[in-house]
Amino acid sequence: LEFRRVLFRSSPEDDYYRVETIPPPPGVVFEPGGLANMPDGRMMICTRRGDIWSWWPGTSNWKLWASGLHEPLGIMATGSNQVLIAQRPELTRITDTDNDGEADLFETVTAAFGLSGNFHEFHYGPVKDAQGNLYGTLNCGWRAYAQSDIAFRGWAYKLTPQGQFIPYALGFRSPSGIGMSPEGEIFVTDS
Repeated sequence: LEFRRVLFRSSPEDDYYRVETIPPPPGVVFEPGGLANMPDGRMMICTRRGDIWSWWPGTSNWKLWASGLHEPLGIMATGSNQVLIAQRPELTRITDTDNDGEADLFETVTAAFGLSGNFHEFHYGPVKDAQGNLYGTLNCGWRAYAQSDIAFRGWAYKLTPQGQFIPYALGFRSPSGIGMSPEGEIFVTDS
């Protein structure tokens, strides 16, 4: 498996982007679930297998930043040494408090949506609007007709800066992507 990074360019003669092949960390089954650019230029990559790796562009320098997460499928940089992670049971703030290159503080931001243990209850996001609200999406459990035993599965949610969890949009089966336009419109992809 090769990890590829698309670099956008500003001049038409460069065909607008190029693809750079980046070898993954040696000996690691690398299944990226989310990418975030950090303020210092590092890229943080969360993997489906529960790790967060940091990588410096233009190098082969990989560092395991955090591990032991529950299938993280979304990551957002929130500071120079801090990210938000969408893992199955919760939205988690992870911080490297002593600046040693490894996370050491894991805080639950919200777990208001619950988890039944069904293998298909994925969690994606977050994205942030101009008012500081966070948005994420929650897959339905996998059964006949995409049923779920947990409230808010199949929903997109909004989390206010004060921590209020608000079910935002429903009717999704597997909303495996969420994004925000420059105008602040939220888009959800459903498979």
